Amino acid sequence: MGQTQITHISIEKLIPHPENPRKNIGDVSELADSIRAKGVLQNLTVVPVDPADPDTCYTVIIGHRRLAAAKQAGLSSLPCVISDMSYQEQIETMLLENMQRNDLTVYEQAMGFQQLSMLGADVAEIADKTGFSQTTVRRRLKIAELDHDTLKEVSARQVSIGDFDRLNEIDDPAMRNEVLKKIGTNDFNYAVTNAIREQAEKRCKKEAAPILRKYHIRKLEASEQYSGKWKQVKQIKYTDWKPELLDKYAKGDYGYAFSYAHLDIYEKQKAVKAPPRPQAEIDREKYIAETREKLEAIAANAYALRKDFVDGLRMTEKNMGGMIRGAYYAILYAAVSYSGNSVRDMLTPDGSYLSSDQIFDAAETKFADRSTAVPAMIYAGWNDSKEKICWGSYRREFPKFQRNKALDKLYEWLVLEFNYELSDEELQMISGTHPLYVDKDKPADAPAEEEWADGVGQAFSPDADDDLDRLKEMYGEADDGEVSDEE
Repeated sequence: MGQTQITHISIEKLIPHPENPRKNIGDVSELADSIRAKGVLQNLTVVPVDPADPDTCYTVIIGHRRLAAAKQAGLSSLPCVISDMSYQEQIETMLLENMQRNDLTVYEQAMGFQQLSMLGADVAEIADKTGFSQTTVRRRLKIAELDHDTLKEVSARQVSIGDFDRLNEIDDPAMRNEVLKKIGTNDFNYAVTNAIREQAEKRCKKEAAPILRKYHIRKLEASEQYSGKWKQVKQIKYTDWKPELLDKYAKGDYGYAFSYAHLDIYEKQKAVKAPPRPQAEIDREKYIAETREKLEAIAANAYALRKDFVDGLRMTEKNMGGMIRGAYYAILYAAVSYSGNSVRDMLTPDGSYLSSDQIFDAAETKFADRSTAVPAMIYAGWNDSKEKICWGSYRREFPKFQRNKALDKLYEWLVLEFNYELSDEELQMISGTHPLYVDKDKPADAPAEEEWADGVGQAFSPDADDDLDRLKEMYGEADDGEVSDEE
């Protein structure tokens, strides 16, 4: 790579680089005003289109915003350094220049890394040239595999690299690109969770088929599953599938059926003399079981969304009143509730059992930062779990909508105090408007549409100011607005 001295070149001969990693140079009005007042204080870096032609045009490598602002300011020429670069060096230079100023979005970085990869640079070389870690380079190259038109469209949203990492948990490219359309929206987490479940279902069915044949575990029709001749002995979630889970059923008289979210294993029961059940009764029982399973999957996804949201909360001076109100209702509902695994789920990602001593040890480690400990422990007091549902618990009855006041209040707290945004599935589930609540056999019994949002805010009273003042006095007011860690 070589370069000559600074020379002025006519703006008409300066061409923006077609592969500039920065796809949107943004508003240059302020820069144009500065150029009118002070001139161009830094030269552009350019390469000749045809070095052999003395009247050639020049491609801009560094200075695209200055070129656009200079045109807006009415300049006729600009100071430039004419450089001799290979095409790969041009891409590297533009990438590095923009990245050093943090000017590139994740999408633009991904496109730039992909360009270098297509030019023959491997991950180590890209990392060395750009200053990014090899892990970051691999993650960006993975993003570049997504549909470019959709990726460009959604890049204007507030999207984190963590969102892209979640997207990459989906193996199927077509499914991944479909979920990409929802990235940066309230429905993204649900779409990812559902896609991962479908992906796990396909993998389970494919891997389980030869094992089921090997162990002579036969497929059961619905009429057999609910006939009383078979007893369900195992539910294997698709997301928990491992081939070795079937080993214990290698010997014996077993059957299987795939449901919405599980591979179900049944054991043949001893023959009993019982009158045959009407087919309509069997079909009805199957329909109820499938509807309940789908609603339970929605409830599990909704719980995951709430838990992830609270994991990101911090206790600050500004939201302390909201924390107090949340703690009040958490204690109230915990006093009348015997279900929920919030503390366990909070301390152990895999939900494993903890003894009392282990709970204290895990809590001390997790809650070293009091600002995150307080919202997490308040949330644990709600006894939130995937079992928080809005329909009757009797499994043989069709799941009719039943308002869950505790769940309503939990959502009120998250929405009013911390601007939590419900996905469409969550809102339909807790308001009674989800299509799954409609019994196809008894459509006249469909729940009336209710406006959940109309009641939001009625439960919370602002009379917690005295408690807030006492807490401020106890903890002290930190300069940065967060609870002091001095105690």
